[in-house]
Amino acid sequence: MTLFGKKPEQHRLFAEHIADSETCVVSAGQGQTVHEWRPKPSKPACGERSRPDNHWFDCLVGRAVAASMASVKAAGEGASGRQRKRYTQDDLRRKDTWQNP
Repeated sequence: MTLFGKKPEQHRLFAEHIADSETCVVSAGQGQTVHEWRPKPSKPACGERSRPDNHWFDCLVGRAVAASMASVKAAGEGASGRQRKRYTQDDLRRKDTWQNP
């Protein structure tokens, strides 16, 4: 993830909230590797909750999943100079007749 801008103070609250909300625990077993996100343990001050809010983190993860499902890429990420050719049904029918005369 990239935060834009030249003034880090504009994104400091967001960055601190994300960094302090959860931590990744990697587990492996039965041929699979799982990345599990767990709330970070914290020592609450008097009158505070036992762990930090993770609402912004949850929203960030949800947006990342939605962007991935929509094939959204960051600027310059995975960009290839080659365009894929689109085929019509007629193209596919012609190709099929070439292969199966």
